[in-house]
Amino acid sequence: MFNSAKALASHNLGGFLSGFESAEEAYNAIEGATVSALNTKGVTSGLFEEIVNVGGTEITVRGNVIDGVVRISDAFIPSARILP
Repeated sequence: MFNSAKALASHNLGGFLSGFESAEEAYNAIEGATVSALNTKGVTSGLFEEIVNVGGTEITVRGNVIDGVVRISDAFIPSARILP
């Protein structure tokens, strides 16, 4: 998901990712927060869009739950939530 500087910029995640040792570590944190939020809401299947808090940063996550497995298709910080 986070495989290039251009992708990071277009998803406004550059600053967020700098707090992690790797993009994989950041993805795992986003995935964990998303799974937790969806489990709390009892979501077991279907499309979702969820705002999750990861280390104080609110990230919008979109994806699908298939056979109980969360599949993230997109994660981003909307421009309106970025402080100058």
